[in-house]
Amino acid sequence: MKKFDFRQWVLVNSWEPLDVCVFQTAYLKVCGSAFDLKNISDVYRHLSNYSIQKDNGEKEELVMSSRQFEEFMRSS
Repeated sequence: MKKFDFRQWVLVNSWEPLDVCVFQTAYLKVCGSAFDLKNISDVYRHLSNYSIQKDNGEKEELVMSSRQFEEFMRSS
């Protein structure tokens, strides 16, 4: 199991009155190493920031669209 964070883009057109557009698609940023509380100092297990993860050496995708995530969850 790997940690990830979910990013959703929104556009605020106005505060008063509140006018917000929510983009239909979102994306996930995935940690390159499996989650493990025994090794809390390993940033590759705990931080999904792309600028950190790109140096991990793992060859799998570190960013996933919401559609890719849905397909992944259905296949698991």
